[in-house]
Amino acid sequence: MKGLILFLKAAILLAASGIVALGGVGLLWLPANPFNPEYSGLLYTIIAGLYASAACLLVSLFHGFRFLNSIERSAMVSERSLKAVKAVRNAVIAAGVVHAVLLPFIFLLAERDDAPGLILVGTAPVLAAAVIAAFTGVVHGLFGNALAMQGKAGSLR
Repeated sequence: MKGLILFLKAAILLAASGIVALGGVGLLWLPANPFNPEYSGLLYTIIAGLYASAACLLVSLFHGFRFLNSIERSAMVSERSLKAVKAVRNAVIAAGVVHAVLLPFIFLLAERDDAPGLILVGTAPVLAAAVIAAFTGVVHGLFGNALAMQGKAGSLR
């Protein structure tokens, strides 16, 4: 079990460092290489939304890391782990909402640039966020029920 938790922690750290690295490269590269003025309003709006989404994802990764720490301490079903799962769900929902708000801009860009595949690429994060939010919602419900049963078992003793 410890090996799996260590692997998941490494995966979270790798994902977070990738998000930070791509965001840093984008901030350094973007001012030196401005976009086509015809698309600049749409592209800069989309990029600002992607940075907001990245912040939400970093928050969810942080809380996922905290959840793994609570599991490692043999406190899988605890109030802290329940809060961490809820925070992950809320951050993923926020990222999905940001991507949903960006969809009209992505549609306009796809229409102007004649790139219909961009619509599929823009829709994928919204669907992925919905699936992850549903999964974490189920996990949150299961942990809540387990915590309630644990409390009832403790009160019966």
